[in-house]
Amino acid sequence: MQVCCSIDWDQSAAAVYEKNYRMKTLQKDISKLTVEDLEPFQANMWLASPACQPYTVLGLQKQETDPRAQSFLHLMTNVLPTLVDRGSNPDYLLVENVSGFETSTTRTMVLNLLQSLGYSTVEFLLTPKQYGIPNSRLRYYLVARIIPFLYSDTEDVLRHVPFIQNEAQPCSISEYLDQVVDPETAIPTRVLERWGQLFDIVVPSSRTTCCFTRGYTHLIEGAGSVLQMEQDLQPGSRFCLAREDIKKN
Repeated sequence: MQVCCSIDWDQSAAAVYEKNYRMKTLQKDISKLTVEDLEPFQANMWLASPACQPYTVLGLQKQETDPRAQSFLHLMTNVLPTLVDRGSNPDYLLVENVSGFETSTTRTMVLNLLQSLGYSTVEFLLTPKQYGIPNSRLRYYLVARIIPFLYSDTEDVLRHVPFIQNEAQPCSISEYLDQVVDPETAIPTRVLERWGQLFDIVVPSSRTTCCFTRGYTHLIEGAGSVLQMEQDLQPGSRFCLAREDIKKN
């Protein structure tokens, strides 16, 4: 597979993408993309990860009325149908979003549209842990293609990929860790002493971590796991000992 175009209006995101992949990003507001912008690329696959804020359970759940949902809806309702009429539409589409998107009216709208345009669709709720990666980030996936699936157009959102019988066991997170730890990433002792019991603490041999959110480093609870490098120390025992010392003093 060869990437022929990446699109993002954010300058920082574009700079990171170019650094990692040595490829320029088309910096443009997706809600203003036209058929003429996309047709020259003749892409046969679209990978889309729309803004998740309109659908997250922690948000206001405004769904398609949220301004942040408009770029994706513009692609689906304005650009894609015209490309289909011209015979320049992609053969495949993959959409990723948060768990919760599967109950949204946006999902229903997009499914109906894709099927009316001749696409066959299938949906999944999957986590990386099912495929050997030690993280529990549950995500929604929609796959659409012109060629029918054997198990397509079902109203059920699948919890596994058909025909994959044996899902991999997660490896330990030690396989993903840098050899040298940046001391700037250490959690201050005062934070551990006060809030440590609320952290989800993992060690290098752990085989799962919690989903990371944008609140990581800002919120104490529910924003992602924190790593304790001392493997043999009972997770959480250090701040418990620290609290006991405080009480004694």
